[in-house]
Amino acid sequence: MPALRRPGFRVLLGASGLNAGSMAGELVVVGWLVLELSFMVGLALALTFLPMVLLGLPAGALADLFDRRRLLRGLDAALALTAALAGVLALFDLLDVWRLFALVFVSGSFRACYHPIRLAYAHDVAGPGAVISALSLINLSTRCGQLVGAAAAGSLIQRAGPEFAFFGLAALHAGALGMLFALRIRTATRTTPREPVLDNLRAFARELRTNRTLLSLVGLTAAVEVLGFSYMTALPALARDVLGVGAEGLGLLTALQAVGGILATLLLTAQGEFARRGAVYLGIILLFGLGLIALGASRLFGFAAVAVAFVAGMASLSDILTQAMMQYSVPDHLRGRAMGSWVFAVGSSPLGHLQMGALAAAIGPSAALLLHGAGLIALAGLVAVAVPRLRRL
Repeated sequence: MPALRRPGFRVLLGASGLNAGSMAGELVVVGWLVLELSFMVGLALALTFLPMVLLGLPAGALADLFDRRRLLRGLDAALALTAALAGVLALFDLLDVWRLFALVFVSGSFRACYHPIRLAYAHDVAGPGAVISALSLINLSTRCGQLVGAAAAGSLIQRAGPEFAFFGLAALHAGALGMLFALRIRTATRTTPREPVLDNLRAFARELRTNRTLLSLVGLTAAVEVLGFSYMTALPALARDVLGVGAEGLGLLTALQAVGGILATLLLTAQGEFARRGAVYLGIILLFGLGLIALGASRLFGFAAVAVAFVAGMASLSDILTQAMMQYSVPDHLRGRAMGSWVFAVGSSPLGHLQMGALAAAIGPSAALLLHGAGLIALAGLVAVAVPRLRRL
């Protein structure tokens, strides 16, 4: 794995794992607190992901203007302070649901900026000849961090209370910040800092109008997010109403998502760089759809466990390949904005979750998963015919 031979990249992997652990832990703590304080868990999740739509592209422009290493340091510092503030408010019983929502939105805004900057900086650290390997390892590190962070946050809530769970999240970001200060690799190429962010966004808009491959990837990423990644909304009802396994079984299904993502990422990482990435990506979307159909058809827990791990693996590969292809499809000075457009496309996820929730309530989780799986298969076929340039990327 060429990327792992770069000492700076190993440091970035460690920082990414700590940052992802804090993000997963935050979802656990916030979900628990909102459930205790009100019924508005869905609103809390929407506020977490809404900043991706609002800030993905501007953050990508910043990544092309300034030293990405310094931007990441500032964001981890801001996230640590936000988590610490939440912990202090919770400690003194001042964290009502509206203050919590405000902090969730602020934290989500910082994270929406963090993603495109880190993905662009991974290219700087690993080098242009190891993009897929670098992004695969970043994905692997974040999934491992999410698995550990979520479990640790749940344990802290149970043993010490949510305020100390927030302090634990702050400590993870402080650790990531310390690792980022060990990095010495500056942004490889960037436009002049004197160029306004708005002008950078206009330049990227012009690139989108002329670069049909990039535009297709943005639209396809959003469509896969809505049709594919929304399967998580159906899991609770599937576990309770179809599989009859209850909360413990749902927890195991959730953990298997991380396991499936890790295994798929390891497989892709072992492959290294390869040609015909677009054709492989369309094949992954097809398999993603077939996995959703298998999950929807599951009536036995063991079969559903294998299906959900497979689906999560295809979801992980989908993320990695779209990130890599977007970086390959633009010149270096637009790489940050390309990753911003990926975050923007991923911001369509609330639409998918709302749609899956409505379908699951109306026709049941199994039928909803079958419909979404069929939609992904149709999407893969349509893109293969309508966008031949993508198959050759």
